[in-house]
Amino acid sequence: MPILRRGTPLLLALSLAACTAADDAAETPRAAAGPDSATVESDKPVGPRVTDADIVAIVAAANDADIRNAAVAREHSREAVVLEFAQTMADAHTAVNGQATALATRLGVTARENEISAGIARAQELERTRIAALSGAEFDRAYLDNEVAYHMQVIDAFDQVLLPSVTNPELKTLLEQTRPAVAAHLQ
Repeated sequence: MPILRRGTPLLLALSLAACTAADDAAETPRAAAGPDSATVESDKPVGPRVTDADIVAIVAAANDADIRNAAVAREHSREAVVLEFAQTMADAHTAVNGQATALATRLGVTARENEISAGIARAQELERTRIAALSGAEFDRAYLDNEVAYHMQVIDAFDQVLLPSVTNPELKTLLEQTRPAVAAHLQ
């Protein structure tokens, strides 16, 4: 599926971090494994363990990427439904960024750029460049295909990385409240 290949950098960043965490945990007795990997009942790593400061940067990068994606769509599309969707994405992701920034400021958590946040920014920048070269229905399809794949990856990141790793209860609440909205974007 070409769409998954285009979105691979986010998945690759998550997978590499998960593999590193799993390798570290495999070399260390379970009791001493520490915060490098999240676990589930089966004791298999769920995904990379990140700090709250990493999570703030990942959330910002994910929202910023979709805000920028929407700007490209508003610039290139002439299709009303695509333009409306792009505006909805820009508005929703701007609101979440505002909430996350306000919460991080109140909690004294400074976003810490990391491989995942940088990977999100790079991958979506490449995708924006690719689709901006298209026009008409081809552009609209590529933009919407990317949005579907991207939102699926972000939901996976919520489930595999962000929610299992978050330690601050208020940040966890924000993530738990935001995940259904991201899932609704797929509808």
